[in-house]
Amino acid sequence: MSSSIEQSAGESVLVKNNLKIIPNVPHLFGFEYTTLYFYSEIYNLDFIGAKPFSAFNVATTVFDQNGQAVKTLRQTYPKPAAECVLSFGLPIADLGLGSYKLVITVEDINSGALATQAANFVVLAPSPISSAKTSKASGSVHSIQ
Repeated sequence: MSSSIEQSAGESVLVKNNLKIIPNVPHLFGFEYTTLYFYSEIYNLDFIGAKPFSAFNVATTVFDQNGQAVKTLRQTYPKPAAECVLSFGLPIADLGLGSYKLVITVEDINSGALATQAANFVVLAPSPISSAKTSKASGSVHSIQ
């Protein structure tokens, strides 16, 4: 999880695959951190050029401390190669105080293979931004460089 992800041509320990990733090591959000960003490298995708269904699905679910899904997003991305980078920003300004679990599942449409990653995070204080003004989730995929 990170506090921000942005394009960068520079070189630094915080730059990976042309993305500058500012880690949020304690996984604490709220106040000015109203978007949860994550970066993931996806390997071993079944990739044969322009093969039909050359895409993968990503299901992103946020569970509250009672195990109830409070936010679910499903997106399909084209495969740029057999390995790729997925970076994503998930608005969380509408979540209340508490502990949450983020679960990301990637499904290769061609092979049916699944990979799941989970991490806990905490919202310490509600965002000063009203929930009516929350932004949309945004993600990008590109080849590993």
